[in-house]
Amino acid sequence: KVQSAKCKVTIQSSKLRKLFCNEKYLLNNPKIKSINLCRERPCSTAGSLPAKLAISLKSKILTVYQESFPAVFDGIMAGVVLGDKSLIPKDFWDKLKATGTLHMMVASGMNIAMFSGGVLSLLCALFVRRIALLVLISLIWFYTLMVGFQPPIVRAAIMASLIYVGQFLGRQTEGGRILLATGLLMIFLSPELVFDVGFQLSFLATGGLVWIQPKIKNTVIASPPNRR
Repeated sequence: KVQSAKCKVTIQSSKLRKLFCNEKYLLNNPKIKSINLCRERPCSTAGSLPAKLAISLKSKILTVYQESFPAVFDGIMAGVVLGDKSLIPKDFWDKLKATGTLHMMVASGMNIAMFSGGVLSLLCALFVRRIALLVLISLIWFYTLMVGFQPPIVRAAIMASLIYVGQFLGRQTEGGRILLATGLLMIFLSPELVFDVGFQLSFLATGGLVWIQPKIKNTVIASPPNRR
């Protein structure tokens, strides 16, 4: 039995401790301030300092969205940028499900690509490139922590980290090998991801960009349209 009041949750069964009392659950539910388990030690918002900072920053960003955008639009922003669905009204949620567009309300790996590209340019203006790469990798994983380690973001974070580590070491990287290594690592750490739809779609989409898109591009370039 789960009881909640004023952003505090009390769980009447210690069997649910593993499910609820962890940083990932709390990061995905920033409105929950603490979890109290009967006959167990209360679980704070998060154990580590980075997680506490991530939850605090995420809550502040959600507040900014609520104050800056009208209803529905604040939920869209929160869903796309942070992968948080708490601001999406139920009626709008039902419409998204009915139209098959619910998958748009999630943080995608594209967020990492856009974030890392712009931030790296800024960091390179402040530090030497190797230091900038290390700072960028740290920021990428902080963002991944803030959105709650959602599979598409984790996939993009691992791939970006491997690419930037390669640049740091002066090594060339190949997208296909990095994608395969990322997938195997994630499945090794969390085998249940094999059945996660977000994980499957993320890798299929990225695989299409890595392996299929170049072949299509080369075919189009090699076979220009006939001109009369």
